[in-house]
Amino acid sequence: MHKILAAAVGISFLPGLALAQSLEDIAKAMGADRITTIEYAGTGDFHALGQSLQPGDRWPLFKMVEYKATINYGGDGAMIQRILVIQGEHPPRGGGRQPVKGKQSRSGAIAGEIGWSPSARPTPARETAPLIHALWTSPHGVIKAALAQKSPIVIKTVDGKEYKTVAFARKGAFSAIGWFDKTNVLRGVDARVANPVYGDMKVTSHYSDYKTVDGIAFPMRIRVIAEGQPLLDLRVSKITPNAPAEIKAPEGLRRPGHRVTMEEAAKGVWFVAGGSHNSVAIDHGDHVTVVEGPLNDGRSMAVIAAVKKTIPGKPIRFVVNSHHHFDHSGGLRGFVNEGATVVTHKINVSFYQQAYRAPRTVDPDLLATSRKTAKFVGIGDKHVMGAGDNALELHLLKGSTHNTGLIIGYMPAHKILIVADAYSGREHLSAPVAEPEHAATNLLENIARLKLDVAKVLPLHGAMMDFAQVRMAGGQAP
Repeated sequence: MHKILAAAVGISFLPGLALAQSLEDIAKAMGADRITTIEYAGTGDFHALGQSLQPGDRWPLFKMVEYKATINYGGDGAMIQRILVIQGEHPPRGGGRQPVKGKQSRSGAIAGEIGWSPSARPTPARETAPLIHALWTSPHGVIKAALAQKSPIVIKTVDGKEYKTVAFARKGAFSAIGWFDKTNVLRGVDARVANPVYGDMKVTSHYSDYKTVDGIAFPMRIRVIAEGQPLLDLRVSKITPNAPAEIKAPEGLRRPGHRVTMEEAAKGVWFVAGGSHNSVAIDHGDHVTVVEGPLNDGRSMAVIAAVKKTIPGKPIRFVVNSHHHFDHSGGLRGFVNEGATVVTHKINVSFYQQAYRAPRTVDPDLLATSRKTAKFVGIGDKHVMGAGDNALELHLLKGSTHNTGLIIGYMPAHKILIVADAYSGREHLSAPVAEPEHAATNLLENIARLKLDVAKVLPLHGAMMDFAQVRMAGGQAP
């Protein structure tokens, strides 16, 4: 399949390839002309994209005990994926909200270009491209998208086998080529999906073990590979063509904005919050250092604007990256475009350099447009930035099972700890946790090893906290 995609340039075709029969004939063979909705369910494996223990490692495995997708192909299309997972890594290894206690939801929904998490309190999706891709690269979504875009069929031969291919795309989300065998059955899709870290992320979907239900052909096994790593392996157990599927975005839900709040934690030190991920801005005299560039360009631009307003007239010269997990690194490129050098653990540097060289044609970001060169500083166990009261020490969190290159920040003069994921200030504790997680106990062990005198904690998730909260999260008395 990847050879088919490699043979194409964007979504145009090579000259001299013959046209096959019509897409309408393929639609009839698959039953796509007879359905407007479909629901399918099953179980299998799910991997958390971009959440490996370190760059290059496999993404964490979760076991899907329930998977249910409901698709409505009408209008701009809509899809709800309801996924329940249990722990798949024993012991936990990497991120992705591990460890899972009981069952955990990984659900998502899209209607047109509006994405959200379907729950009692729906929240906007951080990224909509993966959801739009899942909708329109579903077995019948490929045909309907190609028909809507009047895509020509092109014959290509790969490894001696002849395939009928169609190219289609969704602006800002993905470009793709679907390929059908001689029986007009969809065998797979090669796509480039917009991703804040990878750019045009390579995603390949495989469809096999077809079954016909009410004249509708559907694969009983769906495998998705992203950047050469398994992402999904679904074994379908139930298919319901034309099931009721009225899917609408919740009232008032639109694309997520980027609310930013600035709270002074100490003189010249600002806790930058207001969303799911936080940053810290530090006045270092003739410049500003920002700790953490999470999510995407949108978040970065909002944080940069707030920092410039609060600390005017000083350039943001450095952005510190706590670790490579994509929710914590997706916004780094926005800071690089602003002129900042990325300070990260040395194990991440080659990964970022390679990722930043990759094409970004599906949804070009600010750095791709400006073509500025990214600069990186790779650090080891300890690195000091700035001087005086606002000196910032960066320390490697040794023994972390969340991320091998996880960095914490410490400001001795203010007794401030800056930490990502090893502790999150999402709840206020009143007593020590009876069964603390390894991340919390490991953080306390490192603080003791480094002899850090901490009073205040600026977590990169949640609210600013006193150090007593970290102690209780690790099972210790406050």
